[in-house]
Amino acid sequence: MNQKGFATIFGLCMILAIALCVKGIQESEENFSSATTDFQGEFELQNAAISGIYEAAEKVCNNSEILPKNFAITYMQRPKYQVQLVNRTIKFSDEKKPLKEITLKVWGERLDDIRTYNVKRYTPKKELELVEEGIKGYMLFGVAEGSDRRMNRKIYRSVLAYVRDDDDTKIIFMEPLD
Repeated sequence: MNQKGFATIFGLCMILAIALCVKGIQESEENFSSATTDFQGEFELQNAAISGIYEAAEKVCNNSEILPKNFAITYMQRPKYQVQLVNRTIKFSDEKKPLKEITLKVWGERLDDIRTYNVKRYTPKKELELVEEGIKGYMLFGVAEGSDRRMNRKIYRSVLAYVRDDDDTKIIFMEPLD
């Protein structure tokens, strides 16, 4: 009788161990699924921000007077020369979509001295090499904000680009150095 009790307890422990392994695998797969859903939402936000930049650039190319000449001397004066070019909300009724809605805003500013740099080498100092300075054109800054269904919070993606006055068909997107 003692051996039957040991075998029963051993069998129950094995079933418990297998159940815990199955639960761990299930939780791991759920985490992967959530990460994929989060990535999809962030990808949709990034695409929305980029499409807003293209829309704003087209508006400025069709009507260059939409952005006033910038006479700002200090950074504190710059906001009065920045114009909001796009303000749109996209709502999703599909419950399977990771985002409830996307709010897209794009601002533009005309500048006479855009400077471009190349990173010489990646060091803590981030030594920069000036490539071109004094480019005339306009800067575009877009922000896409979304309401996440799963975590019930807001997530953001932004895009920064500029367009030269001498070649308004090419939009140059800028990525942060970090």
